[in-house]
Amino acid sequence: MGGGREIRTGYFAEEGCIGCKLCYSVCPQKCIEISSIPVVINQKHCLHCGRCAQTCPKQCIKKRG
Repeated sequence: MGGGREIRTGYFAEEGCIGCKLCYSVCPQKCIEISSIPVVINQKHCLHCGRCAQTCPKQCIKKRG
């Protein structure tokens, strides 16, 4: 069981996020929480397609793992 362990793979937003929401607009799963800065990517629903990272104008979305 997971037991609340943090997921260590997938995409995440670093400091530098400006909240432009471009990542959300290209996400096929709409799994990016845009109400906070930096945005938070829900790894349980993420397809790991990388569209968010490719679109980020600040290049602050990185792939972990």
